[in-house]
Amino acid sequence: MGKFRTTVALVLLVLFSQLALSQDYWSLEIPVMDGATNIELSKDPKTGIHTLSYDVALSSMTEPLKFYDGFFNDNGWVHFMAETYKQFPGQFSESPTDKWTSFAARTENDKFSLFFGTLWQNKANNTNAQVALTATELKGDEIGAHVDVVIAPEIDGSSLMQLMMLVQEEPTSLLRLAQSLGADPFQLELVDIDKVRALESEDPFIIKYKAAMDAIIQQYADFAEQYVK
Repeated sequence: MGKFRTTVALVLLVLFSQLALSQDYWSLEIPVMDGATNIELSKDPKTGIHTLSYDVALSSMTEPLKFYDGFFNDNGWVHFMAETYKQFPGQFSESPTDKWTSFAARTENDKFSLFFGTLWQNKANNTNAQVALTATELKGDEIGAHVDVVIAPEIDGSSLMQLMMLVQEEPTSLLRLAQSLGADPFQLELVDIDKVRALESEDPFIIKYKAAMDAIIQQYADFAEQYVK
């Protein structure tokens, strides 16, 4: 009888933990840094994706990194290199949370900018959090910057990745697809699911894209059913 009670208690504990986790995820409020302007915040109930973007003046490039590392650590996410750093600290010159993990320099519309990004993972709810910083100009001692934050379920996009390999063979098909969607077809957080579902084409590339996206959309739906409360 005692073993039965223990089993029931464990089952109830798991169920309550899952319920709390789902409520915590959807009610999560992503903070903005002091001095932020042009703030845009959204939550998509169809996919469970949180997005936040804003402009801000920084005294250093790593300010957003440290700001969001603290927030994500407090809420169940861990820097994606944290475990590797813990196991092999001698292979790092500094903690992976002390610097951005990706970097690129870009020129768009004759405007030069620097791009930085990194990723945190939450294995309890199988989600990833990404922060990207785009530094556009210097204003005295301050850096004019744009910050993007995305929290999204981890999706198996292998079929979509395979489709990307065909882009060189079908570049015009990709342009046609992008025009229909009004977004980068491979930037999932920007793709309108309703537009994907409404796609009608005899183009083999677009047909394959729609089939791949249908599988991804189902994964989003499964996640939303559990975590969008």
